[in-house]
Amino acid sequence: MVDAGIYFTVFYLGKKEGAIVGGLSAFLIDLLSSAPQWMFISLFIHGAQGYFAGLKGGYRPLGLLLATVVMVGGYALSSVFMYGTGASIAELVPNFCQNGLGIVIGWLLYQAFKRVQSPNFKLKLATHKKFTRRLVVQAFFRVIINPIFDKSDFFQSRFLGSFW
Repeated sequence: MVDAGIYFTVFYLGKKEGAIVGGLSAFLIDLLSSAPQWMFISLFIHGAQGYFAGLKGGYRPLGLLLATVVMVGGYALSSVFMYGTGASIAELVPNFCQNGLGIVIGWLLYQAFKRVQSPNFKLKLATHKKFTRRLVVQAFFRVIINPIFDKSDFFQSRFLGSFW
């Protein structure tokens, strides 16, 4: 979801970086997916969304509101010209929900990232290095290696059945 990445970038780096990430990521996703007709529209809309969302201090709520209006309104206006008024109206609620969910996920990722970068977390991690390394190795083997060789596993029959 592009919006979560935009909002995470905005919360962590700022409005200029949010505009760059928003515009270019949406442009590339539309270019590489099955919607190249939207790529230049997405470049502008998500770039503006990232810029407005990056307003700091007391202007942050206003910036998030402007970012939502730009994204939802921009796609609604573009849809009128591409597909007609009916399709534009039908897109309003899903685009609003997508934007709201992007704000929430971006904020949660930002908070988690801040916590991981805090000195207290690094100190806790340093005291449990042996446990953490062992846990990572165990998780790797359980998720990656075991499904390859386990005959009773669901993935074996689906993905590796033709190899045995």
